[in-house]
Amino acid sequence: MGQGGELRGSLALGDGAEAHRGIVLPSSAGTLAAAALGEEDGLITVADVGTEVRITVQPERWKGFGPAVAVTVGTKEKLSGVLILARRCGRPAFARAEIAALPGFAGQAALALELADRRRDTEQMSMLADHDRIARDLHDLAIQRLFATGMTLQSAQRFVEHPEASERLARAIDDLDATRASSTPTYPGRPRTRRSR
Repeated sequence: MGQGGELRGSLALGDGAEAHRGIVLPSSAGTLAAAALGEEDGLITVADVGTEVRITVQPERWKGFGPAVAVTVGTKEKLSGVLILARRCGRPAFARAEIAALPGFAGQAALALELADRRRDTEQMSMLADHDRIARDLHDLAIQRLFATGMTLQSAQRFVEHPEASERLARAIDDLDATRASSTPTYPGRPRTRRSR
């Protein structure tokens, strides 16, 4: 089930799986999944899915199938999907013992999906934290280079004899200091490049 209520066939295995795999419907209405959602315990069995009157959307997908069972995975508040099992026409109906185990299996599947979602969220948070750390490291490196460039210019200034060139050099040092100061609000203790006139 998608976030917008659409029905997505995310996994299909066995005979006729290609008709169900990757399918996207605007809603679950008119499907076996909707019939299971309408049951109090989220479990439904049908004797012949190929002729089931509640399946009104693309019923041809079930051609050649007979007995079927569907069980919801998750709760109505946090539904992960619907598990559907179907047998070919002429095969025996699902036994009560087989059906009895399905809700427990569906509950375990829902828990596994929830854990996978949480793991993915944790990995995304870790990735964002890494991006923040890299950005801080790059920021620190840029500030260090600005400071080093300012110190280099300051030490070179004493060898510049032309007054206009010396003044331009002084302005460049001031500009570097201003740029570094405006970029380091969280580093108040860093020394400022000082220049002698």
